[in-house]
Formats: sequence, C-alpha cells, structure tokens
Amino acid sequence: AYKNVPELPTIRLTLAEIVNLAEYDHERQGDKEKVKEAITQLGADRYLFYWRRRAFAIKNGVAVPERDPKGEHKWEEVVEDGSLFRVKHVLDEQTKQLKYFEISPSAVVLDQVNTHYGGNYFLMVPRDLHTEVRKAVGKGQRSTSYTFAFLVYLHAEYERISRHAKKGTAPKHTIAKPWEEIAQRIKMPESVWKRKRANAVARLEQVYQVAKELGYLKSYRRDNGVDVLELEPSKYYRPEKKEEPQLGSK
Repeated sequence: AYKNVPELPTIRLTLAEIVNLAEYDHERQGDKEKVKEAITQLGADRYLFYWRRRAFAIKNGVAVPERDPKGEHKWEEVVEDGSLFRVKHVLDEQTKQLKYFEISPSAVVLDQVNTHYGGNYFLMVPRDLHTEVRKAVGKGQRSTSYTFAFLVYLHAEYERISRHAKKGTAPKHTIAKPWEEIAQRIKMPESVWKRKRANAVARLEQVYQVAKELGYLKSYRRDNGVDVLELEPSKYYRPEKKEEPQLGSK
C-alpha cells in the first residue's frame, strides 16, 4: 500500500507529550494508562474502508493520470481492511521501557491528501459486510456484487444526509432517486438497465429486499419510476459520543 509513497509522514511523541497534548495530568497513573490505551486503539482497531480516487500509472517514477477517450480523469474504487494509523511502540533496549511512539497515517488517510488521487473523503462500512452479503444472497449468486455495491451506496448516502442536516434537527434518512440512477450507482451494465429494463427492475427488487432483511432499509417503494428508500439509522456507523473522563480517575 505504501510502495508509491516516497516518504511516509511520521511523528515521534513520548507518552508525556501526548498526555500534555490531551490536557491530562501526567502525575496521575490513571490518566497515563487511558492515553496509552487510546493510542494503542488507534493502531489496533480495524475497519473496512471504501473510497474513490483518481486512477494513475507510475511511469519513470512519475505519477501520470489515466484518462478516458474524452480526456476526462478515470476513477477507481478502493476497499481496504485496516486501521486509521500505524502505531509503533519503541522500547529502550536495556530496560524494555517505553521510550516513545512513532505514529504514521494509514493508506486510507494518505490517499485523502495525495494530490495525485484528488480525493478528500473516505467511508467506514462494517468490516464483515462482504460476509454478511454472501450469507444473505447465497454463494455464487450474481447479485452479490450488486448488493454489496448497493449497501456501500446506502452508507455513503447516510453520511451525506447526516453531514448536511441542519444543527438541532433530525435528518430524514430517505433517498428518492430514479431507479435508473441507482442501477448505475451499483455498477449495473448499461446493456441491462437500458435494454432489459424488466430484468434490471427485478434485480433491484432483489437487492432492496436483501438490504431490508439485513436491516439497512426500513422500507422501499417505487413511485412513477422513482425509488423511495427509507434507511434504518441504527444500522449505520456514527461515532459514539462519550462523556469526557474525569481527570485523575483510575
């Protein structure tokens, strides 16, 4: 994941420096242990990330954007199972005591600030989503890829709706789109959704039903060619709002 990154940005911080940055009390063992646990968690907890980035090829050590026949940028989708950061615990050779941490961004973070890729956003989806889809759809079924793409689409729409909701108001997690647009979003070939409309609609119906059975949709309906999808908010990832720990607690 890092072979095309000429230099991996890394910060080196002692435990005392991180405790001070977190505005905790370095004299209290409880505060130090909480900070150590938090740093370890950043490098240990794993997520399934999905994001889009510009496609490019490396030629003579230089990144060259890939373009379509019209001269437009080509894009690619990336799926990675990983952590948010790489965290190294550096120990003293003699005492084996912690000297400092070396913290580096993961590939998903680097892609968001890499000008070659042109991306500035990533999406966290359940790590076992592939397995969940395969169990629901059945092994070897062609609709598996459509269902996975659809669930990723729902996660992206949920994030979009939540991010743009006015403060103090409960967002309406409802999607209303022409079925043709949704078919394109889940990578259904044009030869299917345009020329075999009955088959395309039937496949969408199957995908919607699986999403409902898995709990991602409360309901769905078609209204004059527009598919109305009501999301189940409890099924989607939102950062937990935790109470601030009391300084000095053990």
